[in-house]
Amino acid sequence: MFFQTFLLAGYTYSFLSSKFLSPRNQALLHIAFIAVAVSQVWRIASARESIPNLQDPTSAIGYLLILTMGLPYLLLASTSPLLQSWLNLGKSAASNYRLFALSNFGSMLALLSYPLLFEPTLSLDLQLTIWIIVFCVFALTCATTAAATMKIQNTAGPSDPIPEDTQKATGFPTKKLSKKRLISWLGLSFFPSALLMAATEFLTRDVAPIPLIWVIPLTLYLLSFILCFDSPRWYQRRLFFALLLPIPITLCWLTQFQLANPSLSTIALFLGCCFVFFMLGHGELARRKPDAEHLTLYFLIIAFGGVLGGLAIGLLAPNLLSSNFDLSIIIVLAFFICVGVLASDPASNWKRFIFAPKGLVVSTFIIVGLCSAILFLAFEHLHVMGTRLRVRNFYGALKVTDLDEDGTRNLTHGRISHGQQLLDPEKKFVPTSYYGGGSGAELTIGLSRQKGRPEKVGVVGLGAGTLAAYGRSGDSYKFYEINPLMVDIANSEFSYLKDSLAKVSIVLGDARLTLEKEAANEFDLLFVDAFSGDSIPIHLLTIEAFQLYFRHLKEDGLLAMHISNRYLDLIPVMGAAMSELGLKGIVFETKRDPERQTDGATWVTLSKNSQALSNIKEVAPDATPLEAHSDFKLWTDDYSSILSVMGPL
Repeated sequence: MFFQTFLLAGYTYSFLSSKFLSPRNQALLHIAFIAVAVSQVWRIASARESIPNLQDPTSAIGYLLILTMGLPYLLLASTSPLLQSWLNLGKSAASNYRLFALSNFGSMLALLSYPLLFEPTLSLDLQLTIWIIVFCVFALTCATTAAATMKIQNTAGPSDPIPEDTQKATGFPTKKLSKKRLISWLGLSFFPSALLMAATEFLTRDVAPIPLIWVIPLTLYLLSFILCFDSPRWYQRRLFFALLLPIPITLCWLTQFQLANPSLSTIALFLGCCFVFFMLGHGELARRKPDAEHLTLYFLIIAFGGVLGGLAIGLLAPNLLSSNFDLSIIIVLAFFICVGVLASDPASNWKRFIFAPKGLVVSTFIIVGLCSAILFLAFEHLHVMGTRLRVRNFYGALKVTDLDEDGTRNLTHGRISHGQQLLDPEKKFVPTSYYGGGSGAELTIGLSRQKGRPEKVGVVGLGAGTLAAYGRSGDSYKFYEINPLMVDIANSEFSYLKDSLAKVSIVLGDARLTLEKEAANEFDLLFVDAFSGDSIPIHLLTIEAFQLYFRHLKEDGLLAMHISNRYLDLIPVMGAAMSELGLKGIVFETKRDPERQTDGATWVTLSKNSQALSNIKEVAPDATPLEAHSDFKLWTDDYSSILSVMGPL
């Protein structure tokens, strides 16, 4: 949302300056803007020290991004349309719009190269230094271009018009900008942006929480811009509108049935359907491009449509919808926008056969769209009926479901379980899921209890509050949780917290930031259970984080980390931290035990005191020592690479 909004702000600046200022005054204003942006770019280095203490993450992240990246990115965002408008002051360029394709190609290269090239090889400090140097070189080049623009008198005449045969083919005169045309620009830029965000959230939450999988839909989104604005040959209207007809039904079938247990082929088909929508939106946008004199207005409306799509999915949907209905709504809306745009296009010749036999084509599109909408609504309603509670906020949608077949109440975030409880009143206090009997959590608690004293326990990540079931009279359990909805659900839908014999307290906020501000807690045992899905919180896995954990532990205290993950192998991260800090470590690998309602899980327990782990074989004969990997590079606040821990998909 930040980058979309500031892209709009940059395009607005370009539009207003080119519309109301002379070339000389445009250049003078932009040189001053460049100077201010360069003076502010150094703020990025102090980003960590600038993190505000706000409960609302949207405001906190927005404030931080504006403070550090606001002006530099605003300058970058204004560059493409402004330079293209300056290009038209001098020698005309028939390929002006291809520069837009080129800029998106640069964006795609950056998107793909960062996780593959820069992140694995360079530290954050070095990345930042290089980026600031390159930004300053860019700023100098841009200022030089602006100075050269001051010498150009706008006497070259109008830029080369779009050829008449192209105007006839599109049905839109390029000189006149009707309201209908402006609205079409807005709609055709809105739905691809909204679909990108909704599809990405669905893919990473409900389908395959694979790290970096969000890169694929964003790459396809940028690729559609590149192809459609590079040349008309890439977007064949007949082909893509023929593909449009089966897409809503296909997506309904995929999202409701096939992607529950996804395969690479079904994921590819889902992404292919999204790509067709991207091509339709951006292809029709490219067909409706105006003469270069309206270029900045054109880009301004495209950016505005993108912002509306981002706001709809990123801000409005989490606050207005209790569940993730976004994707279904956007698919149906995108379908009708495409059909409406085609029907209103003079070049499509639909008006000639609406009442003729060929009018069946129109009727077919409308019927397919309505049937898709009904199917989506019906299936979403069935999902809602099968749940006890569905709530949503900035951190995503949470669902509480009662399963009669195994007598449990389950808390899930997408496909990721965050705890469960037995519904039988006599068994409701039995720990289950990743924390049940025989799990690494139970075994670590058994080790800690050999000290024979009441325990002070810290837990990063609340979930359903299951670990509170282990609390004894005299013990204290302190939970750190970032999501306020999780706290509400653990207190209202599950009874672990209120039934615990221990003294239970909850601290709301990011655990690492909170622990940094607190005095040493002197925990006997600290659980860290925040590593699930694709949203791995790397700041909880760096060497600085481990140092912080042991500052809050007693000398013989234990650190237990839950690192179960289908796609990531975090054992090397644990081993590198153990080796760096001179710790001892044990790995608990346990399998699912249906009788105990315990899920398979991987836990790693670390301690400064080797004696604290000396009796491990008595408690867990199958536990194995944690070993350091000599070729693994230690993760720090300045360096980490998600690719280094990714396993086979």
